[in-house]
Amino acid sequence: MTFRARNVPICCPSLDVARCVARSLSVDLISAANNVIDPVSAKSLGQHANKLANKIFITCECQHLKQEMKCNASKTSEGNTKKSLSCDDECARLERNRKLALALNIDPAAHQDEHIPYSTETLRMFRESSKWSQAQEREFRVFAADEAEKRLRFKPMPNHQRAFIHSLADDFGLDSESMDPEPHRHVAVFKTPRFVMAPMKTLAECVRIRLNAEAAAATAIEEQRRLRSNNEAYNGFLLTHPRFGLTVDEIRSELSAHLDATPGLAFDIAFLPSEEIVIKGKPATSSTNISPTSIEAAVKAMKSAVASIVSTKRVASSCQLCTLDSSLN
Repeated sequence: MTFRARNVPICCPSLDVARCVARSLSVDLISAANNVIDPVSAKSLGQHANKLANKIFITCECQHLKQEMKCNASKTSEGNTKKSLSCDDECARLERNRKLALALNIDPAAHQDEHIPYSTETLRMFRESSKWSQAQEREFRVFAADEAEKRLRFKPMPNHQRAFIHSLADDFGLDSESMDPEPHRHVAVFKTPRFVMAPMKTLAECVRIRLNAEAAAATAIEEQRRLRSNNEAYNGFLLTHPRFGLTVDEIRSELSAHLDATPGLAFDIAFLPSEEIVIKGKPATSSTNISPTSIEAAVKAMKSAVASIVSTKRVASSCQLCTLDSSLN
């Protein structure tokens, strides 16, 4: 019989370390009941037994807390495989939030019609290998839908594929760990109280939304060129590909030292339908007299500093000067 690595728990089974190793390597056992291992595989098992025995995690009941420790399992002892941690106050808080979200049927990552609940990096990797990535997404969704399943173990795969699994796990609200040395290195995924439900939108749907947003952004850039050709003065900033989950308050907090530095000048911050961010300079009050030329001079003067913060704080991919009308277009 053959054991598939994906279905094996992250800790060693209670029989012995050798059988755990055999499962992780997907080798055939002549007789699982008698613990007899194929002699051809014995040498390979011996080489990996110690490494795998040292790589187990014990968790609390809700899977929020994890601790790495030695397996120490043998034919006569279960070692540390049955140990567990006690849930703490943070576990209780996260569980309350999870139950509330489920009761209200809230998907916190995808509650907006055009919101994308996946990181830019996840979408980039998906587009590079969409067929394979869709297969992995299906595994995630089956795992997410099964309340009884707490851990999912993927088969060994190359580093770039493991990177996609880690990124997608984070988008789902799941924890993930890479385990074992090459060539058997694989990813194990855990449900914790941070997890509520799978995102409503699929990766393919979000790629289409992103493509439409990019087309809208291209249109906006063309509009900027038209305005500049009419000698319209710069009066703000355009932040492209902002960090996932960013809020207006967070943007203002990061940039306040510069946005608040010019007397008589205030800034409005808003998200465009394409999810780009616009920051428009304007007179601080209705009685403030500040010309478009002065606003342009101010935004040009602070552009370098604002772009530096946007880059170092990973607020967005780029920061550009732009011309905005009263509708922030």
